[in-house]
Amino acid sequence: MTEPESRAIPKSLPVREEVVRLVREKRYEEALAVLYRARSESPGDRELQTSIERIKEFLAGAYAKRLGGLDQVAGPIPVSAGRSPDALLVARYIDGASTFDDIVQMCPLGRLRTLQVLVGLYTGREVASPFSERAPASWRRTLDTMPSEGVMEPPPPTVPERGLERRSHEPPPDSAPFKLQVVESEEDRRYREAFARGTAAFVQRRFNDAVDAFEACARMRPGDNAVAVMLRRALRDRDLGG
Repeated sequence: MTEPESRAIPKSLPVREEVVRLVREKRYEEALAVLYRARSESPGDRELQTSIERIKEFLAGAYAKRLGGLDQVAGPIPVSAGRSPDALLVARYIDGASTFDDIVQMCPLGRLRTLQVLVGLYTGREVASPFSERAPASWRRTLDTMPSEGVMEPPPPTVPERGLERRSHEPPPDSAPFKLQVVESEEDRRYREAFARGTAAFVQRRFNDAVDAFEACARMRPGDNAVAVMLRRALRDRDLGG
């Protein structure tokens, strides 16, 4: 896990000054949100995508470290755990047997967001998504609270310094929250509803219904890893007579 620094942000990025400031202040989630906003305006910018991937990689490693490692079994959730929609969804996969890595593989929220929610569940401090309109104070310097292991991190990565020229010298307005617009197709909607049915049936130990739902998901999205994991678990528990 390598910590990004200001020198890892290409000089040609149109939002470099803002991202550099946030990275120097260790406000990595906010820096990621700024980069996502910029990418929505320039979807083909490779420099933006490179910077996004490096910050995501660092954050995923940092969250995994705070959880004690992805190979650890997810224990009971504290009473003070959050009750946001994402938190409730992730909590469904915590069954006392699954590891954090299992949960990351199964949860449809994606790797980084699932890890963010898991950290929030076990610390009692919600970690907001980069796509959220809210920017809670718990975002800021959250990584400063990680326990030290006395191990020096390797030097930060560097990325190419070529790309688009800066479009404007004026900072973006603070009053304009970033919104990610997602267009959901009919197939996406049917997949999401089927996956939700399967998850609910699995949690309620209705394994035949869970198998049916996840098999429907598999037909819609062959090769989907989250579906494959859930279908395998539902079949196993059904065959065991659960």
